[in-house]
Amino acid sequence: MKKCGMFFGALLFVLIPVLAMAQDPGVPDTARVECLDKVRPNSQVVLHVYAFNDEALGSFVIPMAFPDTVSNMDIFLDSVSFVGTRAASATLKNDRNDALSYTFDSTNVVNKNRLTIWAVWIAGGLAPGSGLLAQVYLRTGPAWDSAQYVPVDSVFISPASGLTFAPVAGNEFTPVFVKGCLGNPVIPSITVTSPNGGENWRVGSMYDITWTSKNFSGNVKIEYSTNAGSTWNTIVASTPNDGVHPWTIPGTPTTQARVKVSDAATGIPSDMSDANFTISTAPTLTVPGMQQVFCDSLNCDTLRFQVYATDGDVLDILSITKHGVGNFYTVPHPSPDTGFFTWVPVPADTLNSPYADTFIVNDGTGLADTGTVMLKVVKPTSVPGNEGDVNGDGLINAKDMMFLVDFLFKNGPEPKPPPAGDINGNCATTLSDIIYLINYLYKFGPPPKIRCNPGDIDYDGYVNIPDVIYFINYLFKSGPAPRSMKSSDVNADCTVDIVDLIYLINFLFRGGPIPQPGCVGPFYKPAPVALAEVELSESRVTDGVIEIPIRSNFGLPLAGVQILVEFDPAQFEPLDPVLTERSQALSLFSSYRDKYQIIGLLDLQAQNSIQAGTGSIIILRFKPKVANYDLNRLKISEAVLVDREANTLNTTIKPNSLSTPNLR
Repeated sequence: MKKCGMFFGALLFVLIPVLAMAQDPGVPDTARVECLDKVRPNSQVVLHVYAFNDEALGSFVIPMAFPDTVSNMDIFLDSVSFVGTRAASATLKNDRNDALSYTFDSTNVVNKNRLTIWAVWIAGGLAPGSGLLAQVYLRTGPAWDSAQYVPVDSVFISPASGLTFAPVAGNEFTPVFVKGCLGNPVIPSITVTSPNGGENWRVGSMYDITWTSKNFSGNVKIEYSTNAGSTWNTIVASTPNDGVHPWTIPGTPTTQARVKVSDAATGIPSDMSDANFTISTAPTLTVPGMQQVFCDSLNCDTLRFQVYATDGDVLDILSITKHGVGNFYTVPHPSPDTGFFTWVPVPADTLNSPYADTFIVNDGTGLADTGTVMLKVVKPTSVPGNEGDVNGDGLINAKDMMFLVDFLFKNGPEPKPPPAGDINGNCATTLSDIIYLINYLYKFGPPPKIRCNPGDIDYDGYVNIPDVIYFINYLFKSGPAPRSMKSSDVNADCTVDIVDLIYLINFLFRGGPIPQPGCVGPFYKPAPVALAEVELSESRVTDGVIEIPIRSNFGLPLAGVQILVEFDPAQFEPLDPVLTERSQALSLFSSYRDKYQIIGLLDLQAQNSIQAGTGSIIILRFKPKVANYDLNRLKISEAVLVDREANTLNTTIKPNSLSTPNLR
């Protein structure tokens, strides 16, 4: 055996012309040396050399070098073999049958620890392709250190041996060289251990990103992706490489999340989650504002409304429950889910009004959302009309029956007022009203019902401006309730509120749609059309009066706002609120009773609005009754925001974060 460190004989350079180097124009040709993990003392070592070429080669030269800095490199070259390789057909090559194929000289300072593999074709050539080119047989001695790492690189070997591929036709060039090795290299590495795929991490919660590292101690950069690694967002640009980093999950729900940890300086080494994990959101519950239902001394109306639950995690099964009065029906369902509330109170329920019903949605994973609906049971305070008196003579008898017959079938005069012919309260005058009146007069049937004339809020038989005034007094000034709730629910959403007022104003002044008969069956309120937020802003005290702006953010111009503020009467005396610059074009109404202050902003001229955006819309004013008052005893209980088309916005009431200022 001959010691490693060889030179290339002169014959090769006679056969290979010395041509100008030219870059291969196609896919880069490559020479690659194998990397062996385990190399033991006193053993044979076979090192494979591979090549990829996309054109036929007439010759190649692959010089290799072991580093001079490695001591005790007790290894010897046994042979170079082309048997069974792609280069086996070469005319000349440095195998054992060629006396000029190699010379070993470990004392040669210039070519110490060098080895050259070459081959030449006189006819034909190395066909395009990829695979094994040669096998280098080595043998280690007893002094070989199995723990050491010896790289195998390419090198220029004096006097003229350089890494070269020479095509059959064309200029020779230098291919790409991929280093090999003997023994395990000391390679820095990072391994992400959590999240590593399959986890479900919730928006807003905190989790630990964990990783391990080897042969690397520098700071790391941590990133996350929401599209399986196509793009990355920085969590922290540089943090100590201690293996753990707490992360509060951002509001970016996805089923294709991954985390990457890398060297903060260079990006290498790096590792990312092996598979996608999920970033998910908690469910959201949308409930309506305060609801009201009317009871006289004998009977009560039916109150109906819906609650809605949504979740960004479409696989979660949502369950909605209720605590409080009334009946509630819902079926567990993936997002979106809907629940239906129904309640028929009794007259005695007016004594403890209002009631608070709490709704809770759970997503089955421990996350939930809660909403509360205030329910008012109200006694009608208006004087009942003379239902059944069709001809306006103050009596209910057979003359009224004949009057209806003449009107319906004989082109007779219309009832006085026109809605008086609605005997059965179905918002129309038809044959059924005659039958209903006959049954009442002659068959002990039920008495005539409250007539229905959509938009006739003051129950005078006509729809006009006084109805708007009556409605404003009822909603915002503790005025008497409408006699006919069917007539007042002009948008047929089963609720009498500010939305109906805006709808009526649009009809009278803006050519909007005509009022509709109120909700009398299983009709349910549609989902809100846009998003809005309201909150109590930072307070101030001026001349002993506490002033608290109500800030609101919305994306559509508003024609009306209804806000219910709850306060502690023992600590605060409510004063009239004031408009802000943002809301000064609207009319302001307010009243208070017990612990509630109700505030209304309305566009009575059907031409003004509160423009979209963020800012204060009204300023609450309270006079403190005690020195040590607590502003957290003030809160917004209900907020209804209505756009110019009489649509209700999906409004979120943000929690209080008020600090108590000093009186001055």
